[in-house]
Amino acid sequence: MPKEIVRPEDTLLVWCARKGPDAERTEQIRTIILKGLDAPYLIETALRHGLVPLLYRYFEIHPMDEIPKEILERLHNHFRKIALWNLGRTMELLRLIDLFKQEGVQAIPYKGPVLASLAYGDLSLRQFDDLDIFIPLQHVKTAKDLLLSQGYYMDFIPTDRQEDSYLKSKEQYSFYNDKNKILVEIHWQIVSRYYSISIDVDELLKRLQPISLPGREVMTFSPEDLFLILCIHGSKHLWERLGWVYDVANLIEVCKQMDWERVLEQTCQMQIERIVLLGLWLTKDLAGLELPEEIIRKIGRNSEIRKLAAKVYKRLFKDGRNSDGLLEEHLFHLRLKEHLTDKARYCLELGVIPNMGDWQYVSFPDSLFPLYYLIRPFRLTLQYGPRLLRRVFID
Repeated sequence: MPKEIVRPEDTLLVWCARKGPDAERTEQIRTIILKGLDAPYLIETALRHGLVPLLYRYFEIHPMDEIPKEILERLHNHFRKIALWNLGRTMELLRLIDLFKQEGVQAIPYKGPVLASLAYGDLSLRQFDDLDIFIPLQHVKTAKDLLLSQGYYMDFIPTDRQEDSYLKSKEQYSFYNDKNKILVEIHWQIVSRYYSISIDVDELLKRLQPISLPGREVMTFSPEDLFLILCIHGSKHLWERLGWVYDVANLIEVCKQMDWERVLEQTCQMQIERIVLLGLWLTKDLAGLELPEEIIRKIGRNSEIRKLAAKVYKRLFKDGRNSDGLLEEHLFHLRLKEHLTDKARYCLELGVIPNMGDWQYVSFPDSLFPLYYLIRPFRLTLQYGPRLLRRVFID
């Protein structure tokens, strides 16, 4: 158990989310409960980390008289709401897939209901916020128009020139629907270009596999590809949710025939060894997953992995919300890069390539679009310059 975990409620969450029977763990959980729990903190933290379903399931499978009735009732109510909400989102996902299919748009769902079904075998056991759908680049504009016609909206509608730039450098559009309270994210890449992660989308699409959802079957990424995608996603967001760690752990546990040789080969090709080893170390340290000896040796030879994990733990188990700003997040991503050229590209593209924030900051007609390349570093200097100077000369 990481030394950064100091609150008993956090320890309880980590223990309860682990898979499989363990008499010693059960006794430790009982001991924690007997010492008393901060019920509001436990429920709030479980919700924030996406662990309410796993916490509730543990107490269902291992009933304990010591558990306060208030906690059981609140967990039960949240679990019911999550189960109903997940079912509604799944039905909307299937409706959208049919809509896209009618217009000749290939739609590949992943995470969300698909990951719940694949890694947990039950839609109600994974707490998710949105629907992630991969759309090949050539169909993105059609998919965008279809979603807008269905009552979804975007916070910012780019001009034609802005959209062309955005599609080349970024990876997703977000769509909201006030009526059904659903967020849909359309992806045409797994991660933005400045992360310098080379992913062959055509190869991903060649390896699609079927997965069953209520009433039908859909195609999604292979377990090996999904594993890598989850590690990239977790690192992108500094693994700020415990639930993401258990997603990876459960996926590995369920897909026992995962081709690790192919995974390691792709890891080298994509130059994401630190990203993948960090994800695997977190599953071992937090979820108790047994890793192949070859993986353990690789982690042992890479001194950065445990340092990066300590940074993740500091954020995960801080009492309250994560307070690190974007500057700290970017420094974390730089530490994940294994080559100086990738670090340089990350900084260069992040500091130069315009995005929606720049387009909302000042509006130029498409004929003056190149001016945004000057606005971008100017806006970043105003936003982060004072903080960086304080960090260098004062902190």
